[in-house]
Amino acid sequence: MDKLEIALQEESQLLDAILKQPLEGLLYDLDLMPEQCRNATANMRRITVEELRKEIERLRKEKEWLLKQYATELYDAHKAIRTTYNRDSIKQRIVLEMQQALKERE
Repeated sequence: MDKLEIALQEESQLLDAILKQPLEGLLYDLDLMPEQCRNATANMRRITVEELRKEIERLRKEKEWLLKQYATELYDAHKAIRTTYNRDSIKQRIVLEMQQALKERE
C-alpha cells in the first residue's frame, strides 16, 4: 500500500469512529462542554423568539394600517354613493318640477 492510501484509510477510520460515537462523545471531541451546548441552544432559542416577536409586531402594525386603509376606502365609497344618490334625486326633482311647470303652462 501506498503512504497516501494508508493515510486516507486511517482518516476514513477516524471519521467513521467519530460519526459512530454518541452525541455526548462528539461534543467532547469538538471541545464543547454539554453546558456550553445548552447555553448556545438557549441563546439560539432566545434569538428565534425575539425575531418571531419582531415579525409578529410588524404584522400587527401592517394589519392596523391595512384596516385603516380599508376603512378610509369604504368611507370614500359610501360618500361617493351618497353624493351620486343625492345628485340623482335632485336631478329627478328638477325634472318633475319642470314637467309640472310645463303642464301648468299648457
